[in-house]
Formats: sequence, C-alpha cells, structure tokens
Amino acid sequence: MQMCVGSAASALGTIGAEAKTVVPQLVPLLKDSDANLRSSAASALGTIGAEAKTVVPQLVPLLKDSDANLRSPATPVLLSIALHLQEKAKTLTSPELNQAVSNLESALKILDEPKANLSQPRIPNLRVYINALKAEQSNRPCIKSLPKSPYIWGIYLFFLFRTFGIRPLWLLKIYETLKPK
Repeated sequence: MQMCVGSAASALGTIGAEAKTVVPQLVPLLKDSDANLRSSAASALGTIGAEAKTVVPQLVPLLKDSDANLRSPATPVLLSIALHLQEKAKTLTSPELNQAVSNLESALKILDEPKANLSQPRIPNLRVYINALKAEQSNRPCIKSLPKSPYIWGIYLFFLFRTFGIRPLWLLKIYETLKPK
C-alpha cells in the first residue's frame, strides 16, 4: 500500500502546479514513518511549486529533525517553493506574501544553524528568494501607515466632501492630473 501511495505522489509531482488540489492530501504523508513515502510526497510538493506555499510550515519540523533522511527531501522542496513564490510574487495578495516571507524566514533560521549541515549554496539561494519577496513586499502601498482611528477618518472625509461640495471642478482637475498619459 505504501508503495502505491508513494508512486501516486511521484506521479502527481510530474503534473506540476495543476496538481494543487491534492496538496492537503500530500501534507500528512510528510509525517509518515516510511522515508520513501515522505520523499515522494516532498518531491511532489516541490514540483507543485508556489501553489504548495501553505506546506512550508509543515516542512519546518522536517528541517529540525536530526535524521538527514527526513531533512534532505524537505530542503529542495523548500527551495523550489521559494523560487516559485519569487516568480509569482506580483500575483500574491499582501497577506499571502506576508505569510510566505514569515514562513520562509522561520525555515531559513533552522537552515542557518550549524547542526543543519547543509551544502552552502542552498542557504544563499533561499536568502535571495526571500529578499526578492521582501522587495515586492516593500514595493506595495503600505496600508499599515494609514490611521486606524475612526475619528481621524471622519474628520478627513468631512473636509474632503466639504471641499468638493464647494469646489466640485477640483475633482476633474485632480483626475486630469493623475490620469496616465
């Protein structure tokens, strides 16, 4: 039975991002006792790529494990997901992007530890992917800086409507100024 499940996971991996609907079924396989099954599930998730971004928190415990057989399939999967996320960063919503950066940074902390014993090229690659995601994060308009007080918004809206109630043609001038040419 384990062999069939492993083969199915490997076959799903060849489909790529279109197999994103099976991600929830592959996650429990990452915790299975059979190393080959874990490896097949991890490989399948790696080929699914950015669509498997929700799996990163489940990969972190595998990275912490002292057994290299558990760690080794998780690392390339993490890198693959990070690469795909970097490529699709512009299509991610702000919460998805924030969550992806947070998850990848927690994985990077584990990989940076000396006991992780990873080949050195992998960690800088992950840093590059995270930095690209952070750059996209910083390029987005910052909603957090807007005031959260309803009183400030009320005062702002009052003056806005009052101004445009008195000078409605200012709206047209603002529109013309901001319109792309």
